[in-house]
Amino acid sequence: MPKMKPLPLAEPLDGQKLSKPSVRQRVLNWFQRRWIFAMALIGISPQPQIWTQNDIAPTEFAFKARKWWRLACAIPLPFAACVTLFFLGSRVLATTKAQDLDALLRAVLPAASLTAGFLAAALINAQADAKGLRRKRVDALRECQRELEPIRQAFDALLIDFNNRTAKGADLKRFLDCVCRVGGFTFGGSGPGGNLIDVKRIDDIVDALEQLSGTLSRPKHYRHLVEQLGGGPAEDITSLRGVIVARWQGVANAVAKVRPEAATDDNWKYLSFWEDLVEHALELATRTRRLAIRVHFEDVTRLRAMFAHLAWLVAVAVAAPLVGLGFIGNTEAKAGLAAVAIVGMLMILASSLILLYRWATQRLHDEG
Repeated sequence: MPKMKPLPLAEPLDGQKLSKPSVRQRVLNWFQRRWIFAMALIGISPQPQIWTQNDIAPTEFAFKARKWWRLACAIPLPFAACVTLFFLGSRVLATTKAQDLDALLRAVLPAASLTAGFLAAALINAQADAKGLRRKRVDALRECQRELEPIRQAFDALLIDFNNRTAKGADLKRFLDCVCRVGGFTFGGSGPGGNLIDVKRIDDIVDALEQLSGTLSRPKHYRHLVEQLGGGPAEDITSLRGVIVARWQGVANAVAKVRPEAATDDNWKYLSFWEDLVEHALELATRTRRLAIRVHFEDVTRLRAMFAHLAWLVAVAVAAPLVGLGFIGNTEAKAGLAAVAIVGMLMILASSLILLYRWATQRLHDEG
């Protein structure tokens, strides 16, 4: 038999090669890539409507950039600002009398104490607010688990119904694999004090439900599945109506906990009923996953930022004046410490007000 020449996978339209992008388009693409990289450098990740492989790298870089910027704003940048203020103050206030500098440093201490008390109260309030919000999220997660548990038991019963069936095609095996991932062992999160479902488990359930939804939503995806369930030739199948997927009475008992009316009129036997149940379970599981992420991976960035503000306020507006009054007799050094105490306290107070405003708006958003 003569050896056949391999053919290309696809031929260009009309036998012509695809043309390269124009110079203008290439220049625009170059500037767009540089702009995305610049935004990622300051911590802004791309938000495309349709994600592609090229969007993953800038997003990961933006997450890392935000992490390093937060660390820089906590330690190196405030320290550099204090050193700069010290040298500027020692030059600008060098002609001020020592008695006036001492009075200025003493005047800073009451204001610093008042500001420190304000920040400490805000930190305690924010911590209590975060605990209350977490408690509400945990209660909402438990409620979602209570609603999801009987649905998972129904999928477990459906999987048991197929244990005694021997003829299983490839499409039916994939279908049952997704059913097994949705069901599996039931978790104890419905009762008070029960275990909360972890993010990995609920993410696997959502992924399995998405595959089931994609399979049962379009005829070209479920034709071979219906054929393997005994619904006739694949080319003649256009609907899920009348396709029997369950026969065991235990499935009806499990479905009765979710939809009692479906268990009484035998709708639980048909694949169309399971399509509706999959869509309902997918919506519920997606909401459960969102709550699980917020519960297990709680964001404490703002609490850390408020603690850093309080720590720097104590170092700048309390420790610096005390050191200047008790241990330093040089006029230039006292002038530098006065500049650090006054300007640093005002900068920390302004930054704290911005942080509290963002905290309040985010809290209203979470409650809404």
